[in-house]
Amino acid sequence: MLKYGVLGLLSYGDMTGYEIMAIFRDSLAFFWNASTSQIYRELQHLEDGGLATSCVQEQDGRPNRRVYSITEAGRGELSCWLDCGEDGALSDMRMRFPLLLRLFFMGEADEKAQLGYVRGLVAASERFASAMSEVPDIVGGYGARTGNADKSPFWEMTADFGLRYARMLGEWSQACRERLDTMQGDQR
Repeated sequence: MLKYGVLGLLSYGDMTGYEIMAIFRDSLAFFWNASTSQIYRELQHLEDGGLATSCVQEQDGRPNRRVYSITEAGRGELSCWLDCGEDGALSDMRMRFPLLLRLFFMGEADEKAQLGYVRGLVAASERFASAMSEVPDIVGGYGARTGNADKSPFWEMTADFGLRYARMLGEWSQACRERLDTMQGDQR
């Protein structure tokens, strides 16, 4: 999937790996996380597969930059992926939630670990909601800076999802905390 995220960004214009990483960090990270090494590894795979090319731009007084561009084959690959129809949308809804997997088995842990994890969920969801509150402004600025204002409504839709998800996660984690407090109080 990272392949399509990188191809999608390159479809907006030529970029360095650093610029791609910055966009991931500032706007995509709330729904797709990628490390710097993963992005550079993916760029290499895209080049090897003929889906992207790169060139080195020399700079005076600064290190040279490697700038990546999407190829026609890359645009075709991205187009095929985007043309997924209803079946693709349904399969995209199946997600992995490591936090739910861990919570599911938390009954095997002692009370201290249970409480620590649920308190951690509450704190993390608060931090997540705070970070998400900044995303709409960041996303809105990308359209103007990249000359892709016509695409920004779709970026805003993903930011809206992130805000709603962050709020839901906060409410849910607080409800888990309250339930755990009640459960542990009943056992005393």
